[in-house]
Amino acid sequence: MSSISMLLFLNPLVKSPTVANFLSTSRVLISFALLFLVIFGDISKILIFYLCSIALVTDFLDGKVARMRKTTNYGSILDPEADSFFTLTLCIVIYKTQIPWLWVLIPGVLRYSFVIIVKIFNLKIEKLKPTFRAKCVCGISAPLLTLALLPFIPAHIAIVLCLATAVLLVYSFSIDLNILSKRLYEQ
Repeated sequence: MSSISMLLFLNPLVKSPTVANFLSTSRVLISFALLFLVIFGDISKILIFYLCSIALVTDFLDGKVARMRKTTNYGSILDPEADSFFTLTLCIVIYKTQIPWLWVLIPGVLRYSFVIIVKIFNLKIEKLKPTFRAKCVCGISAPLLTLALLPFIPAHIAIVLCLATAVLLVYSFSIDLNILSKRLYEQ
């Protein structure tokens, strides 16, 4: 399920009105605002960084709130979708404002590529439990990409940050695909 369909067609604030879901939804809205501003407007890098920082805070807080209070099934889908869409947005923003090389988009499209591969090969993703590795990689990715957007970060450092993010995500997703494919062949 994509972030756009969740936001537009399922109306998360009405369906599951929790603080955590509100925070996740706000991250999706910030992502849309960033995309709009970068594609159609002239936006300062400092404003981009502030918006990204707010989105990172919502990511941190929604996890804390969800663990303190009850979580919803909807929220357990919404949060990773919001994270993935935000990562894709960060990559597009970096591509449009700082590093106009297509490989910069790799971290943003990896999760969606993973979902497509799972569908094509009919892998049972529900059997894939969240791991400490996956949580760490996801928790590191967005901050690294946000750092790459800082106005005073030179392009060569931004490239290293984007490359590190891509390597971490490729590593993590390849482990998950390996686990899922082994389970497929065991059946």
